[in-house]
Amino acid sequence: DLHAASMTRLLLFLSIVLAAPAAMGQISGDVMRLDLDECIRIGLQRNFDLQQSYASSRAAGAGLTSAFGQYLPGISFNANYNRQLTNLREQISIVNGVPIRGEPLRNTYAMNLDRLWTIFTGLSREPQYDAAESNVDAAEHDVSFQRMSVAYLITRQYLTVLRTAKIVEARREQLALSRSTYDRVKALYDN
Repeated sequence: DLHAASMTRLLLFLSIVLAAPAAMGQISGDVMRLDLDECIRIGLQRNFDLQQSYASSRAAGAGLTSAFGQYLPGISFNANYNRQLTNLREQISIVNGVPIRGEPLRNTYAMNLDRLWTIFTGLSREPQYDAAESNVDAAEHDVSFQRMSVAYLITRQYLTVLRTAKIVEARREQLALSRSTYDRVKALYDN
């Protein structure tokens, strides 16, 4: 009698212990199941560190373009126009007591076209270009590292979820076995 009661309590305790993780692991009915490749694809699209690496890579590329631009010739074009609304009459200026007559000030137009091509700067552009190339290489490696890191982390988490699902499934089977054992023991005890 005492042995059967302690056995019943033990089986009840085991069924509660085994049922708790299974109950906590249950998920609502509307679950979208993804395979590992889909999880990695979504993770690569939505990872903020990876997006920041992409932005840094684009900025490094712009720096390289700017450094390369220092080797190219430059052209600048300026145009201006000045209009005089006053002094439209003949001008008289006195220089050393002698009056000098001048033409009235007219509208002025000016256009400038400058070309510049720096051939040698004492090797000051080369280190800037080399640094810009190194920044591009570093940014590309950072993007590659971030992609591998995200894929590794997602794979690890995916395997953890699969392992946990198998553990929950095994605990459910253990719970069913414990319930049937409990029912048999209870039936024996009741008879």
